[in-house]
Amino acid sequence: MNELKSATIVSAEGELPEKTLPGSVRFYADLSGTQQRFATLDYGPEQGAPEAFVGITLAETELQVTAAGPRTVQKIKTTSIRCPNCGGDVPKLSGERAQRLGCPYCGALSDIATQKIVATQEAAAQQPDIPVGSRGSFEGIPYICAAYLRRGTEFEGEPYSWEEYLLFAQGVGFRWLVKDPETGWAWISPVNSAEIDTSASPRALTWEGRNYRQKYSNRVRVEYVLGEVYWQCSVGEETRSSDYVVGRFTLSREESPGEVRYSSAKPMAWGLIAQAFGLPLKSAGADTPNAASSGGSELSGAVIAFIVIVVVLIVVVSALSDDTPVSGFSRGSGIFFGGK
Repeated sequence: MNELKSATIVSAEGELPEKTLPGSVRFYADLSGTQQRFATLDYGPEQGAPEAFVGITLAETELQVTAAGPRTVQKIKTTSIRCPNCGGDVPKLSGERAQRLGCPYCGALSDIATQKIVATQEAAAQQPDIPVGSRGSFEGIPYICAAYLRRGTEFEGEPYSWEEYLLFAQGVGFRWLVKDPETGWAWISPVNSAEIDTSASPRALTWEGRNYRQKYSNRVRVEYVLGEVYWQCSVGEETRSSDYVVGRFTLSREESPGEVRYSSAKPMAWGLIAQAFGLPLKSAGADTPNAASSGGSELSGAVIAFIVIVVVLIVVVSALSDDTPVSGFSRGSGIFFGGK
């Protein structure tokens, strides 16, 4: 189960199979399955016997909506969002998907729909490594940096924080780039919870044939927001985050009230990120552990180990190629690594 919440009906239009009143509350549960299957249990206005709806997830590019006639209310399309605190016009970055705005001028965090300020922040002291509004391509897909967040937790009583960049691509949705001061940059993608074996949870998770062991489990809070985010984010918002690790790869589980999400993280070199967004290679973003690698040139641990073994064998064979016994091995022992 991914989500167990309630939803309020705001408005309705057209022919509906049942009486629908604006302001009424419906309870529901969302479930996911393998091969892009999903199901929703709709409990209606009361938590009684649910109706079940099943289907498959489609990419946005596979959908086409044709209007059967003129709408009773025409939505006015705008290209900017006005900050209710300072009045600044902020360019729209993710269409109609954003729910909260962190103003780049005054720092205020506001609800886009109600135009109400939900938190006050200081204006950003410095430009993020990837400026909000920047455009870049990864694997041929054009993304825009829609938001910058700083989140943090505590380890053994000490504060620890990192930076997160929310990317948006039409037809693909949202992805994240995370800058951790210890592990460097990582590309974050959503993972279908139905594909994860949780039988050994919370100690371990299995996904795509890899066994991930739990490394951290902490309360994580939002410390700063800049740009557009797709949920009702607030400064101080807390979630329970658990990281499961195998090698350099991480599988994360994030839990908030009524909702659980999984994501995978793979290391990404700053050189690739800078190239994608047209940013200077030698900038603040390069100050991370994996920033020196360009991505294509970095060597895996297995390759490095293989090189070391080859070098050792060359040294041993070279030493045994003359008649002088090597320390630790004698001609009378019956053990040879070559030689005359």
